[in-house]
Amino acid sequence: MNERADAAVIGDRIIAGLDTLADNDDRRLIADGVAKDTNLLYEMVTLGSIDVVAAMRDTIECADEASMPKSGPLSYRHIATMLDQVELGGLSYGKQCRWLGWMQCAVVAGGCATLEDMKNINLAHKRQA
Repeated sequence: MNERADAAVIGDRIIAGLDTLADNDDRRLIADGVAKDTNLLYEMVTLGSIDVVAAMRDTIECADEASMPKSGPLSYRHIATMLDQVELGGLSYGKQCRWLGWMQCAVVAGGCATLEDMKNINLAHKRQA
């Protein structure tokens, strides 16, 4: 499987995970957004063009401001722990990006932000070529 196909598979897994978390209208909107943004995601991941740690910090700040639940699998504590682990180092850039995607999916699925909010965070941390 090539990297572009990997990005599409990740998007499909995110959508599958949301089946238990969102109503039908929310799932359709998220699925449409993921499909439209797959090429952007692929370009950003493969070109190393995003400051992942900064995007994670902004994602966590967004979750905190929206009073994301503090415990549970889709909780503030869980995504904060993910950031801590990334900041310790040792994770590949690709894995950092996948974790950022999971964190942002949790924030959106928890109703704390929109997919557009997360996209704007990522674009704000896009590195200049």
